[in-house]
Amino acid sequence: MVLGVAFAGDLLGHSAGFGAFLFGLVLPDGPPLGMTLIEKFDTISSGILLPIFCIVSGLRTNIYSLRYPSSMIIELILLMGYFGKFLGTLISAILIGRMTLNVALPFALLLCCKGVVELAVYGNFRDTQLISDELFALCIITMLIITGICVPLVKYLYDPSSQYVNMKRQSILEKGNKGILKMLVCIHKEDNVPSIIHLLQVAKPRKQSPLCVLVLQLFELIGNKKAILAPYDEVNKKTLTGRNSEHVATAFTQFQKQIRENLRIQHFTAVTPYASMDNDICTLAYDRGVDIIILPFHQNYKGIDKIVADSYSINIRNVNRRVIRKAPCSIGILIDQGTLEDGYHTISECQSFYIVVVLFLGGTDDHEALAYSRRLVENPNVQLQVIRIKSLLNNDDTTTDEGNVIDNMIVNDFVVNTKNMKNVKFKDIFVNDAVGTTKIIRSIEGNVDLVLVGRYHDPQLSAISGLMDWSQWSELGAIGAVLATWDFQFSVLVIQQHQNDYHQSEGQKMVQKQQKQVKSMHTRQNSNASLASIRDGNETTSFDTKDSHAYSNLVVNQ
Repeated sequence: MVLGVAFAGDLLGHSAGFGAFLFGLVLPDGPPLGMTLIEKFDTISSGILLPIFCIVSGLRTNIYSLRYPSSMIIELILLMGYFGKFLGTLISAILIGRMTLNVALPFALLLCCKGVVELAVYGNFRDTQLISDELFALCIITMLIITGICVPLVKYLYDPSSQYVNMKRQSILEKGNKGILKMLVCIHKEDNVPSIIHLLQVAKPRKQSPLCVLVLQLFELIGNKKAILAPYDEVNKKTLTGRNSEHVATAFTQFQKQIRENLRIQHFTAVTPYASMDNDICTLAYDRGVDIIILPFHQNYKGIDKIVADSYSINIRNVNRRVIRKAPCSIGILIDQGTLEDGYHTISECQSFYIVVVLFLGGTDDHEALAYSRRLVENPNVQLQVIRIKSLLNNDDTTTDEGNVIDNMIVNDFVVNTKNMKNVKFKDIFVNDAVGTTKIIRSIEGNVDLVLVGRYHDPQLSAISGLMDWSQWSELGAIGAVLATWDFQFSVLVIQQHQNDYHQSEGQKMVQKQQKQVKSMHTRQNSNASLASIRDGNETTSFDTKDSHAYSNLVVNQ
């Protein structure tokens, strides 16, 4: 059809390209036709034909046609045109668009960039003798230089995450186990729905701690004119035809009807390129004051067989890594390894108890995982076991004294508040090295449905020494990568507390967050709760807030 329309345009006295261009304007954009055409032909058109066209345009540029002083005068006129467009866009954006200078400046630079359309226009003008070879060469060279300067400047000046870098960020630990917990769950495809719904069922909402869930369906921008980030409604249903978005919305609506009380679900849609998808996630979390973002792991699992990663999963992984780096709140990466499949039924319909294990090694991310588990134990169907892994050789434990004090305070506060709960158990287990840690992980296999673990741990900890050397997924941390790599039959939620400044090193972030938590925990700690004991089977574990080594611990020889 394209060749036929191009031939008809040529017969009518127009160029073949003009006929094909009109045919492209007639075709409707977006799904289903526009999306299908791009999926079928984008590799050929953008990957092969477009580079060839640019190369041909460059070969037709004759730099030897430039003459002094005529070329200088023409170049001055061209630069004045670029400058006028830049200045006019900048002033209009500030005065009429009400943009700040930080946004208006990269916007004006972006509109000064030129691309394939200008190449085609210049080439058509040269073929029809509207411009000379000298002017054609100057237009091409100027376009190349201006675009080459503007693109890196825009990337440097425009950072959407800068709006929440210096803000007070949300976390579950700071909110406590009462009050509304706001969660943003991201859905890339229908396979993510059952595991997300089941995770929400475990965190059963109560009157004292309602649950507000923002469901964000993410789609790659294919065949559309512009990106979309908006509430899911009838308009978006038409826009997203062929993307199975209605099935996802229906599943969460039915889940809300099952729970009925203390749960509110809002649906949002984002259609955007993968390169900017993380900005939409973080912006929505920032605008809605979300406490934690739940991201599905990029790797697909089916029983014990892992599906080989493709370009789609690589894109999802890159999105997750960028969200981890600059999210305005805590982040959780959910690895569904088969135990969360039946997400369309309540827990009572699936099983009598849901067993959750928290692996606690210390650090702010583990504090957040422990705070999240505190919310889960309010559900009587959840059996929680917290395993604190410590170094058997205290001299080899290189964590800071301040970090140990904070860890002890967090643990003691948790134990004091859960000592009367029969569905909570706590263990202190000592290990010599990372081998002992992996044996503990192996020991819980078969007796657990969900494992909670923090992402970042001090790399100098002897309990994880060497684990990151062979890990292929740095976004999961040392323990999370082990849990995702092996063929376990339980699911994993890797949690990271908010980052105050993602440009700093991990060590600096940990120190700053620990100092803040010391002040907050001093106000919360009750002086009468310096010693608390809970019974774990036939063993009793004691906790003393004043002396971190005066514990009666459960020691396991590895």
